[in-house]
Amino acid sequence: MKILILFSTLFLLSLSLSAQQWTQFRGADQTGIIEGIEIPTEWDLESNVKWKIPSPGVGWSSPIVWGDQIFITSSLLSKSEMERRNAGGGQYRTPEGNEVTLEVVCLDKDTGAEVWRKIAYSGPTKIATHGGSPYSAETPATDGEHIYVHFGTMGLYAYTMDGELAWKKDLGVYEMDSEWGTGTSPMVHEGVLFMQIDNEDFSALLALEAKTGKEIWRVNREEASNRSTPIIWRNKVRTELVTQGAITRSYNPLTGELYWQLSLEGGRSSSTPVGDADRLIVANEKRAAGGFMFSVRAGASGDISLAEGQTSNDGVEWKNPNGGIAMSSPLLYQGKVYAFERRTGMVSCYDAATGDVHYYKKPVKRAREFWSSPWAYEGNVYCIDGNGITHVLDGGTEYKEIRQNPLDDTIWATPAITPGSIIIKGADSIYAIESGSNEDSLLSN
Repeated sequence: MKILILFSTLFLLSLSLSAQQWTQFRGADQTGIIEGIEIPTEWDLESNVKWKIPSPGVGWSSPIVWGDQIFITSSLLSKSEMERRNAGGGQYRTPEGNEVTLEVVCLDKDTGAEVWRKIAYSGPTKIATHGGSPYSAETPATDGEHIYVHFGTMGLYAYTMDGELAWKKDLGVYEMDSEWGTGTSPMVHEGVLFMQIDNEDFSALLALEAKTGKEIWRVNREEASNRSTPIIWRNKVRTELVTQGAITRSYNPLTGELYWQLSLEGGRSSSTPVGDADRLIVANEKRAAGGFMFSVRAGASGDISLAEGQTSNDGVEWKNPNGGIAMSSPLLYQGKVYAFERRTGMVSCYDAATGDVHYYKKPVKRAREFWSSPWAYEGNVYCIDGNGITHVLDGGTEYKEIRQNPLDDTIWATPAITPGSIIIKGADSIYAIESGSNEDSLLSN
């Protein structure tokens, strides 16, 4: 009994400590669910913005937080190249060989002041990239000892919390589909850094020793370009390392042994899966095919791909043929799945146990697109649209918008959320949202 009490106490303590930090894309547990802390729920440019500073460079990577430090990445192209990108719109590509500077920046969480800035790479770009895809789309990760940043074909870097380079690693030069660029973020778990490198030339999943960058294991993957980030799925049966692609695969994080695999039946994978104790939700974007949502049962094993006409089997709980999702990752919360549309500004809600529709493609007022991933807090669902408006929805089975929290900025990144504050990274500015902040504190920075 004493051992059980001690284990329970340590487990609750670990949950409390993880809630204090935002260590990687979608947080320490990669679910976007905020529990055990208080955070702001209302803001605009006139209220609850503690500070606002210009964004240093460009990039769609999301911020992370450890203690009183915020970490972000950015890319800097020449003024003339940025002018060409801006003028060219969605059709322009920055060609291979253009000069780029890739930076890691540490900010003081209380004031927004720059603590340190390091150049990870400065030199010619190694692949071309689309005008809407900067060279710093990957979100950093941290374990409190190092910050891990990935700049695709320009390398993987580990810095100490003080900004000293600990190690770097060249993961190769490879082409991405349609020159859309890279986007898969590093993920750290129990001293191991996991890297999903899916591309047109060679694809692999790597487990690296976080302190040194030394390779622990590698699994080659029969995949083309993907931009989904791997997750650790802690379910009622075991802990799994899950990667999304044309085939979603689950591995033993200690060895790389394959637990199960599921064909997504076509489509393109950029969103990241999400799970709880009972199920994993995975969905992709419809292209020539695909555009489905699946629920995988905890304890699945082997090839669980559905046969033609099937919607479930021993490993798949359900398949929704209309549940595809493009960029914004799904939210699994209180028995429901929420999916936000990239281009139409709509939201759908499904029953997590059955895949049945609660509501489908409801237009979100004033929203045109969603790239950022949602989060949940105290029964409500939050998601930022591309114009910087955070839409707050009731977490029930009927569509109801409670409020809008506007910021006048282009926002594709997912916020970093820690006790009392939300850090939001826009194309123009970075914002610290804290309850009780006012216009005077905003104007002082």
